[in-house]
Amino acid sequence: MSILSELSRLTGKEGDSIVDVLGDVTDLGMSEADVDAKLASHYVTAGATDKTKVGQYATAEGYPVSKEVGYGAHAEGATTQVLGAFSHGEGFGAVDTASAQGAHAEGSGYASAQSAHAEGNHTMAKGENSHAEGDSTTASGANSHAEGDSTTASGANSHASGYDTIATADSQFVCGKYNKRDDNAIFIVGIGNVDGSTVERENIFSVGMYNGVKKLNFGDVSITEAQLKKL
Repeated sequence: MSILSELSRLTGKEGDSIVDVLGDVTDLGMSEADVDAKLASHYVTAGATDKTKVGQYATAEGYPVSKEVGYGAHAEGATTQVLGAFSHGEGFGAVDTASAQGAHAEGSGYASAQSAHAEGNHTMAKGENSHAEGDSTTASGANSHAEGDSTTASGANSHASGYDTIATADSQFVCGKYNKRDDNAIFIVGIGNVDGSTVERENIFSVGMYNGVKKLNFGDVSITEAQLKKL
């Protein structure tokens, strides 16, 4: 007796309508042998999957169109793609590389590194352990965090928030809008603007180490630690 026949007997359902476990077998064009192979591989699918390959102990529900759902992974929603083992994609999210183990993408986020997390609208978490949230943000540095709108955190352990800010140095924190790149600064507040189609980047405040000297910068005015002590 095949696995499908036994499952039909136990559930009281016909083999081609066990949608709770396999989706619509007829629509998938699967033979009884194919169904047996699916059941034997220890995964569960529900809904339509467009013949998605689902790994062992993985689940797919809704209408995922991934080529593959990784080992122990979970895909749900529409057009989700989950390749990394133990990863999770929901909504329109995509965990798009097999190396992205333990990654999580939701909304229309895209996570492509180990333990990365992308959520919101068109967000990208590319760095290992990175987190991108909001709208059109990118966290590409390891352990980086990008939030807000159109922000980019490319330095390791960096943080970019606000609107169109860039955190390029390691362990750098940037907030505000349209900041100017300064890899010597550890903290930056941007106050840039847009003139027509031209972005004019500017920093109203920053703190950092410049040629071994600690400085506070207020716009174009700088003051050193030694100068502050004399005040």
